[in-house]
Amino acid sequence: MIRLRNVTFEISLGKTPVVVLEQASNWIEPGRYALLVENPATRNPVIDLLCGTRAPRIGRVERSGRASWPIGRVGFIRGHLTGWDVVAMICRIYDLNYSLAEDLISDLIPNVESLRSPVGRFTPTERMEFTYALALLPKFDIYFLEGSLGFTNDQFAQLWRLLFEDRVKDRMLVVSSYSSAVVTGMCDKALCVARGSLTIDDRLDAALGRYPLRAPVPGGVVADEEDPVADDGDFI
Repeated sequence: MIRLRNVTFEISLGKTPVVVLEQASNWIEPGRYALLVENPATRNPVIDLLCGTRAPRIGRVERSGRASWPIGRVGFIRGHLTGWDVVAMICRIYDLNYSLAEDLISDLIPNVESLRSPVGRFTPTERMEFTYALALLPKFDIYFLEGSLGFTNDQFAQLWRLLFEDRVKDRMLVVSSYSSAVVTGMCDKALCVARGSLTIDDRLDAALGRYPLRAPVPGGVVADEEDPVADDGDFI
């Protein structure tokens, strides 16, 4: 469950302040939601607000249980740590058994040897697969998923999806994606952010008609929902 209490949330687009939510209050029950936004540039900040990595200017966002980080956001693993260093860090933060985590990651990642290198040297594909694999280590009550899930390795994609579906069973899921296949395949409701409010629509198809899936791209242009450049931008 997520509860917003009189939330005012603002971001800056260049030098322009944008009010995303203004005195917004709502109660979001457990379920599978697609995040749909009026302004595509607000998509990531709204996920940050809901999962707790950004705070509102006014009001509170309350969560029942443990919330995930934005799963699929590759910036989470940039740096000089090796892949195995990152696994160890996740284990320390969430009090996980390192040996079990090591086994799971080894079973998932096609090129396990790459995890001995700093994550900053990973190829885009290795970085993407590692980012999504990490999300299977802790168990959360609320999952936030980003990206198109555009995996290039079919075996990794099938195994990850199977394990992830097991993780989110009977849990809350919020999906932020520009891919209609991901949104319609994983969600049945919508969280709609528009005109300073956050509303819930139980009719996903109708909500998609009002807020089609679009991605911001360099230059401030909005891309169509299946634009591969926009989707790749989530992972690089």
